[in-house]
Amino acid sequence: MVNDKDNWSEETNIMNNKDRSYTPRGYIVDKATNTRTLISRKRFMIGRSHDCDLMVDDPSISRIHCSIFDTDVNFIIEDMDSTNGTFINNVRIKKKLLKDADLFTIGNREFTFHLF
Repeated sequence: MVNDKDNWSEETNIMNNKDRSYTPRGYIVDKATNTRTLISRKRFMIGRSHDCDLMVDDPSISRIHCSIFDTDVNFIIEDMDSTNGTFINNVRIKKKLLKDADLFTIGNREFTFHLF
């Protein structure tokens, strides 16, 4: 089943038309819900806003909290000037290289990053 925005659906993993040229190489897992979300765009936005690729309904998370960027060689996570910051392995960052199995925290939520 595809959601209203025709983005990645957690049930079917279907992409929308404008992202068909991007081949996902990684995913994140929400530790609270054990939900896996594919990084479905070259620049994948996470926040409370419905405009984000991953919308997280949590008041401790900024509207547009952080982004994960696929450089085709590495993945880089960048805090988007969020109120509560972005942390990798409990260290606050502005921009940092993500490695397989890194734990990152935004607001009160923890995620792990994984490569395929």
